[in-house]
Amino acid sequence: MGWQYEGDKAYYYRSRRQGGRVVTEYVGTGETARRAAAEDQQRRLQRRDKRRAQQAEFDKLAELHEAVARVYKQTALLQKASLVFAGYYYHWARVWRRRKQK
Repeated sequence: MGWQYEGDKAYYYRSRRQGGRVVTEYVGTGETARRAAAEDQQRRLQRRDKRRAQQAEFDKLAELHEAVARVYKQTALLQKASLVFAGYYYHWARVWRRRKQK
């Protein structure tokens, strides 16, 4: 919620979640309120930095996943080509079978 102003007075309120509901808590005025506001701002910045670090790690993992997927597809294609060259065919029962020699 933050700062509320009435005339020349500034009051600081803090919102927090309690039991699924948002509860507004009066913190105070003056130096106490400024310290609480600074602490809240510091916590927000820490949470933001943590989220950014997690997102960067997620992005790195996504790039790695894409690289592994490309290698897997190429390997699967090479495997299929090798089996066909060796005289196998892909049966409808989803297994590779050797062609019968005549």
